[in-house]
Amino acid sequence: MEIMERLTGISVPAKEAQILSGKTGDDMGQELEAQAETANRDGLSAASRPGRLYVAIDGAIMREQDA
Repeated sequence: MEIMERLTGISVPAKEAQILSGKTGDDMGQELEAQAETANRDGLSAASRPGRLYVAIDGAIMREQDA
């Protein structure tokens, strides 16, 4: 947050930034889901297909211990 304040002169509390970014992420997720539904229903035109597709995988490890 300090970098943003230094660069823009605007101070935003961390919690407010978290709330706003969460809302934006939710909105973007809904838009992407709508686009995916349309593509599944209507198909994709050749012009909308990417020439190259990059995929990244991120994982998490959850450790459990029996009590």
